[in-house]
Amino acid sequence: MFNQILSISKKIFILLMISGCWIFSLKAQSDSGMMLFPNQWLGIWEGELQIYKGQEVVQKVPMRVDNLGTDNPDVYIWALTYGSDTIAGRRNYLLKAKDRSRGVWEVDEQNGIFLEGKVVGNTFINVFSVMENTLISFMSVENEQTMKFEIIVYTKESTSKTGDLVHEGESIPAVFSYSITGYQKAVLKKVRNP
Repeated sequence: MFNQILSISKKIFILLMISGCWIFSLKAQSDSGMMLFPNQWLGIWEGELQIYKGQEVVQKVPMRVDNLGTDNPDVYIWALTYGSDTIAGRRNYLLKAKDRSRGVWEVDEQNGIFLEGKVVGNTFINVFSVMENTLISFMSVENEQTMKFEIIVYTKESTSKTGDLVHEGESIPAVFSYSITGYQKAVLKKVRNP
């Protein structure tokens, strides 16, 4: 009887130690400023998207991000809503794990478009081209209450080419410049946990 109690006590002790290490690991990661992607990004986030032309804000639009789990641990609801019309303005995207170990994910727009993205540091980044533009999308969660969202749009065709020469005996590669045609940014606050 005493041996059974001792055995159970050891198992409970080991379980508590493992749980404590896991919690400490999450706390240490959170203290370092890194929010575990995508699980610590989950929730409902709201704010205002500012659309720039040059240095001026030309439009302000309400924005909402719904990052929610599903029954599948490799698929998340990743919906974006622009404007006050929460039906017409909603983009029902899904976030799907492609290679978690490398931080590679895919945004499924559920219309035949799939955008590959990567988690770098504390930022989820997508780069894609549509029509004559290339877009770079940045989404980061700075802390448990603040998400930042930015999009840079530039022309697909370069506006200038420099370099591509030999300078003082050194081969200089060609460098292409692109015209920035748009910039959008939002700071969103968490309004609800998942």
